[in-house]
Amino acid sequence: RIGGYPSEIQGDQMGLVCELCRRGLPMPLDRAEIPQAILRASRSWRLLLQVDSDPGLKMDWGDGGRLYVFVREQDARDRDFSRTVTISQTY
Repeated sequence: RIGGYPSEIQGDQMGLVCELCRRGLPMPLDRAEIPQAILRASRSWRLLLQVDSDPGLKMDWGDGGRLYVFVREQDARDRDFSRTVTISQTY
């Protein structure tokens, strides 16, 4: 999949995961503790690429999982793909 919306396996808020990752922060146990600035910034992340496991191609991300590559909307507009975030999810 290129662009669009991710087919999430685990139902995470992937934009939030991306923003926390870019800031070097762990996902808090209590999401109520997340500052509003981080929540606002998390809405700017867009799916760039999703790669599903495919046994026929000998690609297996965990146990049949997926790789997701995200980019901030402004970075994509600026054609700056040096700050993408890659997330993996498995079943």
